[in-house]
Amino acid sequence: MVTLMVVVGLNLFILAGGIISYIAAKQGMKKDKKILENVLLALCFNGLFGIMSAVWWFDYAGPINEFLLFGGLLLIAGATFVCLIILTLTLLVKKMTFIAGKDNLI
Repeated sequence: MVTLMVVVGLNLFILAGGIISYIAAKQGMKKDKKILENVLLALCFNGLFGIMSAVWWFDYAGPINEFLLFGGLLLIAGATFVCLIILTLTLLVKKMTFIAGKDNLI
């Protein structure tokens, strides 16, 4: 039961990193209009949250069982990858909306 709570907590940590990096990238796009730099910064920030979760999982599950360790690492890597894909697609859709909004003003 405790292991399940740790896994859920680490995945929520990854999702919180995704939300924070989305907000940071959105504010950066409003401020300086540099899309690629802000998307890459958000991806790096979210990747950092994923790596931190993997290190914490390694510290927690390493002494318990190697199958639990590798299964949890795969789960955390998958959650980080999915969050990175969703973040990229969301920011690119935001970019297209931003460009379409400028075209409508002209």
